[in-house]
Amino acid sequence: MMKVTPEELKIRLNWPLQLKIKWAVNRIAEFVIELDGEVYNTFSGGKDSRTVKDIIDKIWDGTFADFLPKHIYVKLMKYPKPNDVFCNTGLEFPEIVKYVKCFDGVTILKPIMGFTRVIREVGVAIGSKKIAMMVKRLRNYIANPSETNAATKNLYLNGIKKDGTISKGSMLPKLWQKLINAPFPVSDECCNIFKKEPFKRYQSSTGKRPIIGTTVGESSQRTVSYYITGCNSFEEGKEKCRPISIFTEQDIWNYAFYYGLRHCEVYYDRTVMVEQLDGTTIERFLVAEKSTGCLFCLFGLHLENKEENNRIQRLALSHPKRWDIVVNKCGLGAIMRFCGLKYLPLPEKPIQMHLFNNEELNVK
Repeated sequence: MMKVTPEELKIRLNWPLQLKIKWAVNRIAEFVIELDGEVYNTFSGGKDSRTVKDIIDKIWDGTFADFLPKHIYVKLMKYPKPNDVFCNTGLEFPEIVKYVKCFDGVTILKPIMGFTRVIREVGVAIGSKKIAMMVKRLRNYIANPSETNAATKNLYLNGIKKDGTISKGSMLPKLWQKLINAPFPVSDECCNIFKKEPFKRYQSSTGKRPIIGTTVGESSQRTVSYYITGCNSFEEGKEKCRPISIFTEQDIWNYAFYYGLRHCEVYYDRTVMVEQLDGTTIERFLVAEKSTGCLFCLFGLHLENKEENNRIQRLALSHPKRWDIVVNKCGLGAIMRFCGLKYLPLPEKPIQMHLFNNEELNVK
């Protein structure tokens, strides 16, 4: 049964920003009190995560005290402010890592495996989580055929269910069927290894549960999850708080403007000096990233605008040495060639300068 209906979510998404902030403040308070203060904030350094951190900071410094009933605020203040925890996967923008380290008291976690080992031993995250999962399972079913997996294999390959009916949505898209015979492993386990597992270890050792800065606009999966639990889930062992679920992209930027937040520099258009492979530096204009996450993730890459550089192509311009390591030395370039994905940057377009005449400039 849904805790939140699509109609209710639609109404909440259209609330004014101040009402959404009040809602987030109350969801955090509810979560902290219910779990007797045994909570932490997952601080990724991204703009959504930074917004949650700021809301938490403003609750505990009193700025948002009026957003809570007085007796709730008094009760909440008996608990310490949730600490910030960052997982340094080695796949973040170096600017993100530097940004996170500007804040005091951040606990830093690390995954057990590195990127090269994961793509060689576990598999490449490509297409989408669903596509990567289907490819991994199909390869196993084909290598180890049995009566128990025959129906699922037929469903994934041909979209035919056990009862003979058609389910095209359950079929591996033809675009990705070549991955079944790819000379490299494919897996959807990347996120589990680099992000979920380190936090699970942290939660096991501390007993704390997370506050997470995600929004329903990021994916259909998060929207469905919101319908089921709302912002707070108190299922034993799976407790989590997602207080800004109903924030839109514009809300995040409006919050930053209103409260004077400056996000990590990669979220802004900028001109910087970029070190090249030969050690020289050049001045380069870099466009703002809309999201950060893992630098080398191939999920959704095929959906990006073909007329513009994708995230791997942009990496060649912004961080040539990292691009060289992952594309050439780790073998991501060969994988992308096999999948028909571009990794060499597009030719740079000259900056269009508007030429003013003296009259326009009011110069005599």
